Amino acid sequence: MIGAAVSIVWAVASGVATVSGADARQIDEHALARVKSIHQCEVAITSVFWSRDDRSNGPRQRRFVIFLDGQKHRTDVLEPPPKGMVIPAGEKYFRQVYCLADGIYSHWENRLSPRGARLFVQTRATSATTTLLVDPRLIGLVAESTLGLPGQRSDAVLGYAKRTEETIESQSLGEVQCWMVQFRSSDSAVHRYWVAPAMNYAVVRMEKELAAADGKTYFDRVRCELVQHQPSGVWFPSSYGYERLIDLKPVARERATVAVGSINRELSPALFTIAGMNVPADTPVGLAGGGGGVWNGTEIVGESLPSAPLDVATTRAVRGRKTQLYSTTALITALLSMLFFWRFLKG
Repeated sequence: MIGAAVSIVWAVASGVATVSGADARQIDEHALARVKSIHQCEVAITSVFWSRDDRSNGPRQRRFVIFLDGQKHRTDVLEPPPKGMVIPAGEKYFRQVYCLADGIYSHWENRLSPRGARLFVQTRATSATTTLLVDPRLIGLVAESTLGLPGQRSDAVLGYAKRTEETIESQSLGEVQCWMVQFRSSDSAVHRYWVAPAMNYAVVRMEKELAAADGKTYFDRVRCELVQHQPSGVWFPSSYGYERLIDLKPVARERATVAVGSINRELSPALFTIAGMNVPADTPVGLAGGGGGVWNGTEIVGESLPSAPLDVATTRAVRGRKTQLYSTTALITALLSMLFFWRFLKG
């Protein structure tokens, strides 16, 4: 449920003033504690993204539906299909689903190929697969667009240890009083972020400026509007804007609105299963490392996969089957090598 925005006014002088005794480390710790306090959430992001390098397609509209529950994470991405892409008849959007749960990574999309839409299953998640998941808690914590959030860390800027030239000021952003922290990182980039203590130390603005080796100056910024949600009491973005400039010229821009379904409330475990991903029956399945099968609407069946629902028990079974398959393959390879070597000696 989206709460009402609350205006915050501090009883301090407006404008900019250097604050003596302010501790950036404590500010960062409070801001990161707010992020870590969010254990479960259901969030929908509606985004319009424009890029100078993608003028042919115009602004790209996407909708991200995100479910997060501890270590379980799912991101659905819906957008109008690009030119030339074929999706099932009667469907309006190109749909991609990324899901990580119980060590299993699954990716499905409704793009049609000669073999139809396809489901990909990987029984051991890697950094390459987890970077496809959008964590909504990172909105505003890095100067990135929504598509730039996967793979980012909450402490990439907040809590950065090797900072130099650090300054802290008290600044007003509208009616919101903030600590503005600025520092230079080891790559010579200048980072600035505004933290609102009265909003439980939420970050309301983030900027990054880098004079790169190619002689160009890159500037990225994110500005968030926040509301307080009940009954959790968590301050969370209701909208945000991202912009990238190169030598003061805009090259990318995003405007996004955020609808929060729930924060720190239990989510159905079914959301993080193939059945909960709404994968159609008779969808071909590809297994990382080889093998495959067919999702019949209830379970994955096929010679290379066990006939069981894809859950924790199936994870163990699939991994065991893969280990057995690899061992058998290695044994056959060794026997063939010995046979060829014996024939070589005979010849």
